[in-house]
Amino acid sequence: MSFLKGVRSFFLLPKKKLNWWVSNWRKSKEFRKQLVAVVLGFGIGGMLWGFHCYDWVTSHNEAFTNPFSIILGAFWISIFGGLALAFSFLREKRKEFLLLIFLGIPVWVLAFVMPGIFNEWLYILSAIISLIYIVIFYLFKVNITPLLNLKPSLVIAGIWLEFLFTFLLVAIFYSFFFKKSSKLKLILIPPIWVAIFAIISPIIGNLIGFYLFHSLLLAYLLTFLLISLSFALSLFKEIKYEKS
Repeated sequence: MSFLKGVRSFFLLPKKKLNWWVSNWRKSKEFRKQLVAVVLGFGIGGMLWGFHCYDWVTSHNEAFTNPFSIILGAFWISIFGGLALAFSFLREKRKEFLLLIFLGIPVWVLAFVMPGIFNEWLYILSAIISLIYIVIFYLFKVNITPLLNLKPSLVIAGIWLEFLFTFLLVAIFYSFFFKKSSKLKLILIPPIWVAIFAIISPIIGNLIGFYLFHSLLLAYLLTFLLISLSFALSLFKEIKYEKS
């Protein structure tokens, strides 16, 4: 039980209950403004990334497409996500405000490009997760593999380690702007959540967007929205909790 409590406190909120979100939302107008700004910023950036992935995949006949090859995605997330973070936490620090936004663009681009160097190894290691799919198929006779990527050729769940590595680089960059935050948690927890949602999000995106509403575009937008928000909310929690 102590181990489970340790895991919960690491990923959620040490010393406080889950109602931290609700109580702060109710009590603090500043909290609400910051949370809405971060959600909107990263949400818009993530959906624009998803839109450009959709546009590329549906207009090119490729058997395998990596979302990190769509560099415009890095640009939009860096702009909207960076503005949201700077507006929420660095309004009174003009130098840091500008540095986070303008240095954030090349950092995000580099973070998108860097995993390509280790692409084959990351893909092979990511395949470890396939053991879970085998167990699910064996126990429930349900094949979920068609839900793990986005039609016709965009790979998502199969490169969850690449998502982890990419967002880890970005989290390291953001950690320099928040001195009071726990460095280890700020750097590690958001990328871990991104890796988890890289596996979960395409399933949700496909089920709701493609199979329920018969919209491939909606599947893309929803998938990348969930991935970007997993990063945004976990990053927000680590920064805001340390400041609260």
